[in-house]
Amino acid sequence: MAPTNRRLGRPIGTVFTAGSAALIAVLAYYEVLSYWFTGTDTIPLIETSRVSTLEGVLGIFAGPLMEGSAFTERALFYRPIASLSYAIDYAIWGLDPFGYHLTDLLLHATAAALVVWLVTEALDDRLTAAIAGWLFALHPLSVEVVPAPARRHDVLATVFALVALCLFIRATRTISRETGKRADAGKSANRNWWSSKARRRWPLVGASVLSYLLAIGSKEIGALVPILIGTWFLLACYDRRPSIRRTVRSGIVLLNPYAVATAGYLTLRFAVLGGLGGYDRPVWSSSGEPIAVTVSRYVLSLVYPVDFLGALSGLDLQLIPNGLYVALAGTCLLVVYNVSRTRSDRSILASARGRLLALSGVWLVVPVWLFVRTGRYTVRSGYISIVPVAVVLAVLLVTAARNVAARRQEATHEHVVTDTTGVESKATPRAGPGLATLVVVCLLCLSLVAGSALLNPYAEWERAGDISEDTLKATSEGVAGTPANATIDVAPVPHPRSARRLSSFPHAQSVTFVWGNTISSWLRLQGYAGEQEFYINDTVVLTEMPRGTTATVERQDGHYRLTIHYEERCRSSADGERSSAGTTPDDRNVSGRTSAAAVCGKQRDATERRNATDRREEGEPTRDTGSIDDTSDTDDAGGMLTRPPRGAPVR
Repeated sequence: MAPTNRRLGRPIGTVFTAGSAALIAVLAYYEVLSYWFTGTDTIPLIETSRVSTLEGVLGIFAGPLMEGSAFTERALFYRPIASLSYAIDYAIWGLDPFGYHLTDLLLHATAAALVVWLVTEALDDRLTAAIAGWLFALHPLSVEVVPAPARRHDVLATVFALVALCLFIRATRTISRETGKRADAGKSANRNWWSSKARRRWPLVGASVLSYLLAIGSKEIGALVPILIGTWFLLACYDRRPSIRRTVRSGIVLLNPYAVATAGYLTLRFAVLGGLGGYDRPVWSSSGEPIAVTVSRYVLSLVYPVDFLGALSGLDLQLIPNGLYVALAGTCLLVVYNVSRTRSDRSILASARGRLLALSGVWLVVPVWLFVRTGRYTVRSGYISIVPVAVVLAVLLVTAARNVAARRQEATHEHVVTDTTGVESKATPRAGPGLATLVVVCLLCLSLVAGSALLNPYAEWERAGDISEDTLKATSEGVAGTPANATIDVAPVPHPRSARRLSSFPHAQSVTFVWGNTISSWLRLQGYAGEQEFYINDTVVLTEMPRGTTATVERQDGHYRLTIHYEERCRSSADGERSSAGTTPDDRNVSGRTSAAAVCGKQRDATERRNATDRREEGEPTRDTGSIDDTSDTDDAGGMLTRPPRGAPVR
């Protein structure tokens, strides 16, 4: 009866463990439910994804991302699953930001729970699985993704990739179970390796293939799934040591559905986009930031996303990649040395722990090639790589802690063993990760938890949403009387650097505000029938939350100029100084206005000087029709909408 109860308790324990990871994810990010729309491209994505008929739904699968907008003139992406998620949200919630943030929150919590499932399937260690899920839920890099609905693509791709991988591991678990049956099992075991449980295996493989298609349909990074599945297949075969012929034949049979699915996806993508797609610059171009900087930013964003030492010392570690490489190389050598030490004569890859670490290593390395070839790495793109980082840290933490505890016990209770000849000797010390590895991993885990959204407010996302809401509402009132086909220059809009000025350490690195495409889509969602073209001519770095936002429009040389006014709080302080002055009422009014003008003038001059410096440093254009430069850490879909969306949109 005991074995039966143990078997029944395992899935229940896994569910509770996965639920704890999901709960931590919700507790860390539940405040996003009160935010307004955040991210430059959230509103354009909603506007271009609206459908009300079956033809509109089919149109999502027959057109590129943000079809009907100028974005398709500078970049072509095929992400129908992500677009469909916005369409569903709009059908349920309309323009209520709560629903969109709720979807993102639930997706992040689901991803954390799936990390627990992945480790449980591969390692069957509930403690390691729990820690991996908790680390994923709290990793500071997710602050760049979860609060912005425009970056849902990465979360969706991660969720479906995890489902595909977990299902495949479950389908092939019999491989690892049968690895203990060595040559003494005879050829009969080899004959039944793939055929004995095929009826139960193939439905899981079919569901895994479907999840893979959903992942790659959410974002191109989903193409990582076949590589991970092929890696796991080879790792599962490693210890069994079958013949090369049998391995190749079995691999073709089991992996062929993924190859067929990939071929079908590429055929559809080429038919819809007219090619592979991507940004307007060559896909295989390595131009952009130096490779060392790209790799450094990728590694730092995963293992050291919050620069606590830099905040204390005034140094920016992201600017010294060589120093990072020295520390990283030393840490890797320490980890590899400790993990590879074992008293068994079997290879580390023959153990479940070794296979999981090897899979995580491939998961971490493969995306680097993509970032290097495209010439840039944006922080949000590292979301899917949080999974292997959380897994590796959890495995090393638990293994090292257990080994250290076992060694202490062995040292306390020293015992003697007797060999077959009757000679007594001391027991061999336990091998594997030790105290040094435990200290290093603990420091990394503590830094990730300390920088998480559970312990830090990251209020800049909320403030960015409030400022964007006020800006768009003021713009709607300002353009109400302009012609339907007017060309409107807008100035200024908040610069992304405003987010850092409005927040305290630690802060999100890629918060964005409105842009030309945001304004155009917002007006259409509000029912404006016009097709005005909006150009951003200037930006402003806000140092505090405005008291109010207004907009004025004037005609200049055949086009219109819309000026946005952010009311400064210095007026309130000037009024307070005026009321306390010992003068007559008339004198107080005059001196108060003079004082207010002087104070605001000084602050305005200082702000303008900072803005000019920021623009010179970043090479910001003076006139743009779409999103901010794609090489910065902004949303990955942008552009000014100039035509209505597909199908029969709901107004």
